[in-house]
Amino acid sequence: MAGKYSSTEAIALDSLCINFGIGKYSDTSGAVSAATCLNCAAGKYSTVAGLASATLCTLCDIGKFSTTLGAVSVAVCQNCVAGKYSTVAGIDLETKCVSCVVGTFSTSTGATSAGVCLNCVAGKYSSTIGLNAASLCTNCAAGTFSATTGASSATVCLDCVVGVLWIHSSWIHIVNSLGDKSVYMYTHTHTYIYIYVYICIYVYIYIYVDTWGA
Repeated sequence: MAGKYSSTEAIALDSLCINFGIGKYSDTSGAVSAATCLNCAAGKYSTVAGLASATLCTLCDIGKFSTTLGAVSVAVCQNCVAGKYSTVAGIDLETKCVSCVVGTFSTSTGATSAGVCLNCVAGKYSSTIGLNAASLCTNCAAGTFSATTGASSATVCLDCVVGVLWIHSSWIHIVNSLGDKSVYMYTHTHTYIYIYVYICIYVYIYIYVDTWGA
């Protein structure tokens, strides 16, 4: 019967036929040697001997892949890397894992859907697929802003307009008739303002500006 072979004549019982090894199968009946057995394909494995069909090899789960032929354990199934996912079982190459699209990233390994791909936040963009960290999204340049999430190009980054502050690092720059000049900004309590994010905000309060002799 398929899945077994025998090189001995006059065998009286099926139980005396020899099973093909684990990680292999054969759909050939009446086989006389192990030469007719075939490896389970990449993306599959088997922990049972004597398989009679390739369909009885076990698929690696979705979100995983394997390049190993004749695998004998689920351990050969590797996670799709962060920045990628798979919705199909039995993938035989890492390149068949699907990359998160531009403007998104994912830190999850072994992901099983595009739902793990998160948008780059407002003020950033990405034109590269398969990003595996939020930090790989590209910042809009200094002096620009974007309210768009999941942006895929720098075209979403708009110039700050007159009367709007560009806040970057521990400096605040005014975009107006002063030109692009670094100045300290004081509140009414004379407390320095230190803000560490890129953002443009409209100013509706009176602010004392000291250009330090400029």
